[in-house]
This record gives sequence, C-alpha cells and structure tokens, in this order.
Amino acid sequence: MTKKSFIDISHVQKRESFAFKYLLIYTLNIPFISEIQFELNMLKTSPLINQQESSHVYVKKIVSDCKTQVRLLGLGIGIGSNLQILRNRGGDMVLANNNSRISLGRSIAEKILVSKEH
Repeated sequence: MTKKSFIDISHVQKRESFAFKYLLIYTLNIPFISEIQFELNMLKTSPLINQQESSHVYVKKIVSDCKTQVRLLGLGIGIGSNLQILRNRGGDMVLANNNSRISLGRSIAEKILVSKEH
C-alpha cells in the first residue's frame, strides 16, 4: 500500500499556483489539500462523447498522452475551456470554442472529461 503525502500550497501566489499545482499533480504525482475538492468535482464528469448536441460544457481533464494534449491545446481545447457541442451523431464531433469550429474524432473525444459546471 502506498502512502500519499499532501502538500499545503496556500503560500503560493495566485498567478504561480496553476503552474505549481500542475507540476505537483501531473509531473511529480503529489496531491495537495485542495486536490481533495478537485477529486470530488471529477466525480461529476463524463466523457465528451456522452454529451448531447447544443449543450455547453467545461473541460475538466484530458486523459491522454502528452502529444495529444499539446495538439488539443493548439486547437484551443485545454482544462477549463468552455465548449458547445454542435454535432454528435456517431461519427466525428463538431464543437464550438469561442469563435472557432473544431472537429474531433470519437477516439479523442472520449478521452476528454467534461462537466456542465465550471
């Protein structure tokens, strides 16, 4: 059984906290106290492919390799992005992100976890 250690990062400046949290969670795999709240919010997520057309969702997590995450960031899809599902009919998905229209294959869309709450 592995023991998890928690780190209190309340002393970190707000603008630095996102990068620091990302480093701790995804690189070093060390959770911090507010990560518990994050995990509770993750229970409310579902894959992007399960969303209905014309619904608005927020990206909560991308469960993929680094190469795919970078490619999605290049398309404007990252954690916290607000997306609208324009088409979801068995084939590719068409999404609206601000003024952009993006088409994603179902294999990538199933790796994007979203929630209706921000």
